[in-house]
Amino acid sequence: MTTPALSAPSFSAPQRDTPEPATWTAAFEQLTFEPFAAPRAEPINALAPAAAAFDSQLPEGSHLLRGVLADEELFAPAPRRGIADWSRRAWWALVASIVVIAGIVIGGVLISQSMAADARLTAAVSGLSEATAGMDDAQTRLDGALADYDGMLVSAQAAADRAGAALTAVAGMADPAALDPAAAAHADLVAALADSAAPTGPERQGSPDFSNATASDAPAIEAAAAAAATHTTDLQSAATAVEAATAGIAATVTALTAAQQTLGASLPATAVTLAEENDLAEQSFRDAVAAAALAVGAAQAAGASGDAELLAYADAVTALRADQERAAGAVRAAQPRSTTPAPVTTPTTQTAPAPEPVPVPVQPAPDPPQAP
Repeated sequence: MTTPALSAPSFSAPQRDTPEPATWTAAFEQLTFEPFAAPRAEPINALAPAAAAFDSQLPEGSHLLRGVLADEELFAPAPRRGIADWSRRAWWALVASIVVIAGIVIGGVLISQSMAADARLTAAVSGLSEATAGMDDAQTRLDGALADYDGMLVSAQAAADRAGAALTAVAGMADPAALDPAAAAHADLVAALADSAAPTGPERQGSPDFSNATASDAPAIEAAAAAAATHTTDLQSAATAVEAATAGIAATVTALTAAQQTLGASLPATAVTLAEENDLAEQSFRDAVAAAALAVGAAQAAGASGDAELLAYADAVTALRADQERAAGAVRAAQPRSTTPAPVTTPTTQTAPAPEPVPVPVQPAPDPPQAP
């Protein structure tokens, strides 16, 4: 179905009396804009002349504006009404607005809660990572402390064994003022080693895996971080105790070393005394003792314990004394022996002298009587 095309209006030769173009243009503007402006005081029929003027310029049968203007309700201003006169559509619009606003508010709250949960999860994971790193560091420290303690025990026991043999060997061959403190330091080290119990630490704990954690796992992650922090404290306490035990044994070894050095420094003077006491021995033995005494101090000055040199010193002194005995025996053997028997003395019996007589007291004679 085709719609007949409307011919364009011709203004060159009007067929009836019409207003001037300016007149109907103004009328058209009045028809177009004024019905939608603020409510008018005059009725819509007041626009009828303008509509008629405009329709007069259209072809026959195209009087549309007059028909539209005939419907006064279409352009009549809407009366002002209260809430009670709202239509159902207005109420539905109000309800929909409330629902939309409520949805926005609820959505904002949910989004805010989700963001807070995500932030808590991020903080929990970060805290767990830091706690786990601290726990690993503390475990490494404890492992190192235990290894150092075991190494100290081995070296201290070896030092005690060597020193014990050396100090026992030089007994009676050194100045007691230097030997006795060394023997006491050795006894302290032996006692410390006997009292040392194998230190232990907390059991090793693994790190929990929360690689696929969600916001609901935040409390569990926080609990794991707290447990890791507590375990870290326990590991650090254990490491401190082990380090203190290691330091205690090391101090005892240091005291023994100092006492041995004092002993070593005193040996050259002792060697001179021994050479003088064993003057019958060969000079080579006396020289060997002096050289051995100097070797102890030299070894200790070089950082060694000097225990091996002490044993060599003891051997040199033993050899010196043995040669002294040999030389003394040779001297005794070289002395001439007398073949004349020693005179035998016969005991004599001596008599006691006679007692002297006791003198008798003499009484004086009485005086003669005088004549009358």
